[in-house]
Amino acid sequence: MKCQSSAETRIGIIGAGRVGTALSLALTGAGMEITGVMSRSRASADRLIELAGLDSSARCDSPSEVFERCEILFISVGDDAIEQVARQIVDGFSSGSEAPVSSGAAPAIDPSAAGQTPRVAAHLSGALGSSVLSPLRRLGASVASLHPVKSFSEDPRASADLTGTVATIEGDAPAVETLERLAGTLGMKAVRLKSDQKPLYHAAACIASNYMVTLFALSLAVMESCGMEEAIARAALSQLVRGTAQNLTDRPPGRALTGPIARGDVRTIRGHLEALKSHENRSAESVYRMLGLETVDLAEQSGRVPPETAGELRAVLSGGRFAALRVQE
Repeated sequence: MKCQSSAETRIGIIGAGRVGTALSLALTGAGMEITGVMSRSRASADRLIELAGLDSSARCDSPSEVFERCEILFISVGDDAIEQVARQIVDGFSSGSEAPVSSGAAPAIDPSAAGQTPRVAAHLSGALGSSVLSPLRRLGASVASLHPVKSFSEDPRASADLTGTVATIEGDAPAVETLERLAGTLGMKAVRLKSDQKPLYHAAACIASNYMVTLFALSLAVMESCGMEEAIARAALSQLVRGTAQNLTDRPPGRALTGPIARGDVRTIRGHLEALKSHENRSAESVYRMLGLETVDLAEQSGRVPPETAGELRAVLSGGRFAALRVQE
C-alpha cells in the first residue's frame, strides 16, 4: 500500500482529541485524503472536520463505518478504550448493522480475497502494543501502533508540523512497512520497537515530558514563595528550561549539565536543603534530594566531578529522613 498521494490512500480517524486532530491536519497538509471521522463527541469531530477542511460527509456514525471507508485507520482514543473500539468495529460488521458506505468509500473487506492488500489499522498509544487491535485481523486488517514522540498542545495547528518527530512503530509487517512510508511522507523519523518494550519506552517518555511539567510546577511554587509574581517566575523558569532543552539538543546530558552539582559546590547544596526544609511543600525537599542523587551519578559518570566530591555530595543529599527513601543499587 502506497502513501504518496491522496488518490492512493484513504484515511480514517477515530478520536478527535489533541493527537487525532493534529495528525489529521498533518495528513491533509501532505495531500492525503481523510474519508471518515468519528469521535465520542460530535462537537470534537465537527471541529476536526472544520480545521482539516473536510466535507461534512466525512463524519461517521460508528467505528465500523470509518473502518469501511478507509485503507488506513488511526485510532486515537484513550488507552483503555482502544480494544473496545476494535471490538465495536468487528461487532458492527458481524451484526450487519454498519452504516452504509458512500459511493467514494474504499471497497468492502473480504479476508478471503487472494492477493488483496490488507487494510491497516493502527492506534497511537505509546504504552500499548498492537495486540489490542487483534480482533481487526478477523476483518483482514494488518494491525500496528504508531506513536509520535511529541508533546501535543491544545491548539492542533501548533502541533500539526511533525517534521523531524521520531515515531515509534511496531506490529504486523505489512502495517509497519505502510506506516514507515507514511511517517516519511509526513517528515517523521520512523523507529521500529518491539511490542514488549513499549511500557518501558513510554515510561521514559513520561519522565522526560510529563514529569518535566510537574517539576516546573514545583519549581514555580518554590519561586513564588520567595515573593516573586507568578507571571515573572514563569517567564524566568521558561527561559531557563528553553536554554536547557537547547543544551540537550546540542550535546549529551553529561555535557549539558550545569549548576552546583556539576561544579561540585557542596556548600551550595547544603544551603538549598536547609532552605527547602522550611518550604510549605515538604515533598520539594525529597524531590530535590532524589533528583540530586541521580544528578551526582550523571556528573561523576561524565567526568564533571571527581569521585571524592561525588561522595561528599551523596552524603549530603542522602542525609536525614530522606536516607530511607534512597533505593540501594
